[in-house]
Amino acid sequence: MKKLVLLIFLSFVLISCESGEKSIDSISEVNKTKSSLEQQKQPTWVWWIENEQAESFKNEIEIKIIEKSEWEKLLNKNLKAPDLIWLSNWINGEEIKSLEELKWKVVFIDFWTYTCINCIRTLDHMQELHEKYADEWLVILWIHAPEFAYERKIENVKKAVEKYGLTYSVVQDNDFATWKNYKNRYWPAQYIINKQWIIKYVHFGEGAYEKMDSVVEFLLSE
Repeated sequence: MKKLVLLIFLSFVLISCESGEKSIDSISEVNKTKSSLEQQKQPTWVWWIENEQAESFKNEIEIKIIEKSEWEKLLNKNLKAPDLIWLSNWINGEEIKSLEELKWKVVFIDFWTYTCINCIRTLDHMQELHEKYADEWLVILWIHAPEFAYERKIENVKKAVEKYGLTYSVVQDNDFATWKNYKNRYWPAQYIINKQWIIKYVHFGEGAYEKMDSVVEFLLSE
C-alpha cells in the first residue's frame, strides 16, 4: 500500500514539473513575441536615418583616410629638426631660442639673403602664407644668412624687410651656425617642420608653392 501511494505521489510530481517547464517556455515565447511586436512598432524611417547616418560617417572616414594618404605623398622627409643656435637681431617678433618654444606649432624655416634674386621671388608667397595661417599656429622664420660682407649689417636687412613689406619673423645667422646645423647649402632653402619638431618637407630654390601650401595645410590639420 505504501509503495502504491509513493508511486502515485512521484507521478504527480513529474507531471507538475513537466507542466511547469511548459509554463516557463510559454512565458518565454510570449516575451519574445512581445519584444518582436515592440520592435515592429519602430517606424521604418527611424531605421533608415540611423543606417544612413552610419553609412555617411563611414564614407566620411574613408574620404579622410584617402585624403590623408594623398597628402602624405607630398611629404619628402622624416628627420628630427636640428635646433636654432646663435641667431641674433630678431625683426618682427620676439626672440626664439629653441624650437621647443614652438611646440604644437608648424614651423616654416626659410634660409635666404636679401640680394638673392631667387629669394626675392619667393617673398610674395611667404607673406601670403603668413597672412593666411599666422592665426592657425604657423610660424615662419626667415633666417638671413649673408652671402656678402655688406649683407651682415642689420641696417641693410631691416631696409630689405621694410622694402618688401614683410611682417613675419626675420633673424640674422651671420655666423651660419643654424645654417650649418641644418647642413644647408642653398639660398633659398625651405624646411617645413611639424608640431613634433620633425622635418616633413624640404625644397630648394623657387617654385613648388602649391605643394608647400598643401604640406602646411596638412601639417596644421594633424
